[in-house]
Order: sequence, then structure tokens, then C-alpha cells
Amino acid sequence: MQYPSHVWFIPDGNRTWARQKGLPEHEWYRHWMKKAFLIVRHLLKTTPISTITWRFLSTENVKQRQGSVLETLMRLVRHEFGTYDRLLRETQVSFDWVGSSVWLPDDFVSWLNEKKQALQYNSGRTVIFAVNYGWQDEIVRASKKILAAWLRPDEVTAQLFHQYTDFAAYPPFDLIIRTKGDTCPRLSWFASWSWGYAQLYFSDRLCPDFSVDDCDEVMKRYDEHTTGINFGK
Repeated sequence: MQYPSHVWFIPDGNRTWARQKGLPEHEWYRHWMKKAFLIVRHLLKTTPISTITWRFLSTENVKQRQGSVLETLMRLVRHEFGTYDRLLRETQVSFDWVGSSVWLPDDFVSWLNEKKQALQYNSGRTVIFAVNYGWQDEIVRASKKILAAWLRPDEVTAQLFHQYTDFAAYPPFDLIIRTKGDTCPRLSWFASWSWGYAQLYFSDRLCPDFSVDDCDEVMKRYDEHTTGINFGK
């Protein structure tokens, strides 16, 4: 069976799910973290996928959820990360995060960087949290780095630009999965530099209802749709 090298999850429908269950808003944060863990653990244990990226917050999410709501989410991420920490140590999988530190609390950014430094292994596998990430913001930040390097215009190529993007150290995305995507499939500001040949899968399930069995079905579809593709050659 052919698996993707890099999977991106866009977990949508969490607040809708919480409202349907009559739960307070902070509870969907908790279920969201637990669901992410179950999917990540399943993929690490049962597939050879090398890189798993989970979108935790887009730049738009962060701007809209300043104050106590954002602080609650930051606390929950720290609290629930213990299960990820144990899993990554057990499986010798590295941790990384991508996105902008702007608008994020300084202590939370420091915590993310500490976890990134502590969880580094030579297995060739990585779990990435996309925090305060947006495609336009990534392109702007990459452009600023290039300007700061005082490169001449003729030196700037697609290959060089890629080196300044958030995912430069990782394989291109092969598969993008978004939940709650049946009525209006969209990527919500996700259009990374590295997604050109990615398959897109939109599940009609809300994120907390998306199961490991659903994930297996997506992998089967990926295998079926990948066989025989020549990717423009």
C-alpha cells in the first residue's frame, strides 16, 4: 500500500459539535486535542508516514480569539500535551511547530520552542503543530527573510524561496484532510508553498466524530488515487 509522506489535517466543526452536544466552548478545545492525539497515534503506530501536520490555529483564529479565549486554549494545549510528549518519546518521533509568534503569548512561544528542542530524534519522522499559521503570512515572512539577506533579484529562484518557507525541511504535502467539508469544501487560508500535488479530502464528519477508521479509509483512497499518477511527467 502506498502512503503519503506528509499529511496535513485541518480539523473543522469543533464548535458546531460542542453546540450540538450542549457543551461550553472550552470543552471543544479539549475534545479537539484528544481527537488529534488519537489520529496522530494511530498514524504513527500503523503507517510509515514521516510527517504529520495538525493545524491548531490559523492566523485568523488567533486574531479573532484574543484575550481569555486564546489564553484558555494555550493552557489546554499545555495541559493535554503530556500524552503527545509520552507518545513521541516512545516512538522516537520529533516535534516541531510552524507559524508566526506574533499575537501569541511570549511564555507560550517559549514553551513551544522548549518542546521542540527537547523532542528531537533521528528517526526521520516529525509531528508538527501549525500555530498561528496562514499561507499569506508564511509568504510575507519568507519574503522578509529574503530581503534581510540582501539577495539580488536574479538570485531569487523558486528553489531558494522554498528554503525560507515554514516547511522547507519537510517533504511536500501529499494529502490534506479537512473535516466538516461536505457543504462548502475550502482550505481556509491554507495554500502552502508545498502543497502543489497534494490530494484533497473533505470529510462530512465534524472533527470530534472523525475516527481512526475514517482515517484508514482516507489512506485507502489515497493509495487507489495515487497508483499510476505521473505528476505532470
